[in-house]
Amino acid sequence: ELDAVSLDHLYREKTVSAPPPDFLSIDVEAAEYELLIGAKETLKDSVLALNIEIEFHKIHKDQKVFGDVSALLAEQGFHFASFTELLPMSLYRSPVGLRGSGLLINGEALFLRKINDLDKIVDAAVRHVKLRKLAFISLLYGQIEYGLECLRRAGTSRDASPRAYGKFLDEF
Repeated sequence: ELDAVSLDHLYREKTVSAPPPDFLSIDVEAAEYELLIGAKETLKDSVLALNIEIEFHKIHKDQKVFGDVSALLAEQGFHFASFTELLPMSLYRSPVGLRGSGLLINGEALFLRKINDLDKIVDAAVRHVKLRKLAFISLLYGQIEYGLECLRRAGTSRDASPRAYGKFLDEF
């Protein structure tokens, strides 16, 4: 047994001095769904994208699979964008030379915040920054049209920030 604290608790109680994350990369050995349940506020308030390990077949007791994770994230305002990695594995091992490709057991999946959710942010400066960050993440993962739509909605004003991702977006 392990004592665990949710992401929501960390940020609600301000036990972490860092700002809430814009991007989450999650691989917690079949506990991804439970982590997401404990991060609903953080997902809603700050997270723009996730790259998360997913399983297609239950390997552990009471484990949630891709459909469960995808449905939960859809409820939280995310689109499933793509698989970033897929790992086949055979449930039965044959001698070398007789092995095939196996079943898709697990992999990693990219989820992006729904752009329309960001349109609802009242503070124009916050909306602008979030749209540009989501554009950058989208472009990094090859979601070009999604990134371009984020940039279109962010408007033409350039960031005053000297951050490298802002310079990249301005040139893009």
